[in-house]
Amino acid sequence: MSPEPTHSEETTPLLPKSPTQSINSTTDHDALLTRQTIAIRVSVICILSVLLVEIGDFMLQAPLARTLEDIICRDYYSSAPLSGFSDAPRLSIPESHCKNDVIQGKLAMLRGWDGTLACIPGLILSVPFGILADKIGRKTVLFMSLIGLSLGLIWVQVICYFDTFFDVRWIWSANLLALIGGGSAVTKTMYYTIIADVVAEEQRATVFFQIVSASLIATLAGVPLAWWLIKVSSLRAPMMAAVLFVLLGALLVLLLPETLHLREHLRISSPDTDQAQEEVIEYEGSSTEDEGALTFSRKNWSMLLEKFEESRFVFTNPKLLALSATFLVQSLHGMMNQFLLQLASKRLGWSLADASFLIPLASITNFVQLVFVLPAIYGILSRFHLQAAVKDLTVSRGSALLMALGSLGLAVSPARGLFVISTIIFSLGMGLHPAIRSLLTDLVDPTQVSRLYGVLAVMETIGGMVSSPLVAGAFSSGLKKGGLWSGGGFLVAAVAYAAAGLLTLSVSVKKDESITHDDVNQVIDEER
Repeated sequence: MSPEPTHSEETTPLLPKSPTQSINSTTDHDALLTRQTIAIRVSVICILSVLLVEIGDFMLQAPLARTLEDIICRDYYSSAPLSGFSDAPRLSIPESHCKNDVIQGKLAMLRGWDGTLACIPGLILSVPFGILADKIGRKTVLFMSLIGLSLGLIWVQVICYFDTFFDVRWIWSANLLALIGGGSAVTKTMYYTIIADVVAEEQRATVFFQIVSASLIATLAGVPLAWWLIKVSSLRAPMMAAVLFVLLGALLVLLLPETLHLREHLRISSPDTDQAQEEVIEYEGSSTEDEGALTFSRKNWSMLLEKFEESRFVFTNPKLLALSATFLVQSLHGMMNQFLLQLASKRLGWSLADASFLIPLASITNFVQLVFVLPAIYGILSRFHLQAAVKDLTVSRGSALLMALGSLGLAVSPARGLFVISTIIFSLGMGLHPAIRSLLTDLVDPTQVSRLYGVLAVMETIGGMVSSPLVAGAFSSGLKKGGLWSGGGFLVAAVAYAAAGLLTLSVSVKKDESITHDDVNQVIDEER
């Protein structure tokens, strides 16, 4: 008895490929090469742009902190005629005389409220600018956001230079210029969106990692360069250079192709994309039909409300809500850098320029952790045949513990060695939110990932708005009490990371568990 034909034999064509099929195969190959070329070009430009912008950001941190400290310091001593520093010119008061509790407390509150106000443009405008990017293009929105950030940096320097005319709190008004492009939240989103438009899914994670690596490398370049410029020139030199780096990063964006329509073209022309082609054609047709039904502004508001409505599933599922709530402390890490410099300068007697080298130390630790430590940990966990979600949950719990211990160590460290070790421990916990983001992605249906990420972005922004003045207030109050209480801001951070760790402990992951599309539809139907 002859064996039954296999599926491959049944589907094998009896006739050889026609010339038309060969031409189509060649066309598909050319389309694939075109996509790869465009993806490489876009990735390189985005990575270089991020590198330049981040170098500018890290170059600004120490000199801006010292400039603001000097302004507050001169204002403080001008009200004390017997101090010998009344009406002192710029930077004439030694930095060591500006480390008293009153001056440092005012500096902490000034920067803390600035951090809160910086979150508002992103909270209000992230979704509208996302819709605008779908309308006029990603490149335009990214360029606008970088120009807005550059103008904000310039305005801060104008206020600092004319500090006898402007109250130092006018630096808060620089956040209004972020309304031009939505601020740093929109900038970050647009970089990732542009890459996602043209880079193949299997290569996307690699490019995203390269973006993160560019940010880490920027600290190794920006901080020493700023330190050198301060030593050989003045505080203004690295601050002006920082603006130039950000503007160069913005100009690089102009070399990018517009990826909005390019994405649709690549989806149609690339091989094995018949379904994608149908989806694109359907999308284009539906947008044409809707064009006359709604005005542009009404359409935007309608889309905005629809996106919020579709995101309710995160808040109705206890597990998703608990894990998403950990993103309220996501912005703490970046915020703690400025307080790290201030605390090291105050407690250890370092200048702000010297203390800024703690930032590259943290970045090197982050890099080693991302490249070596985390892959090794995941490899060890894989030997126990654990599913991906369980491994992510385990890593997130360990990372939360490290960040809580590191924050506590920084809060109470009386000696330089212990302070540096605590900085390293704190930096080793940076796997917390990548692991939780990966876990959340595993738990939801692929069709809900973009909505989930939108909720996480809002959580992060709200957390930044609340935690910035809270940490600054704790830092200022701790300085008044003196002693180890001077690390009050890091005590607050330790409590916050401990709370995040408890949230991860409250969650358990069952085998093959996921929140499906049907579950979301059921929640929406019940609410209706």
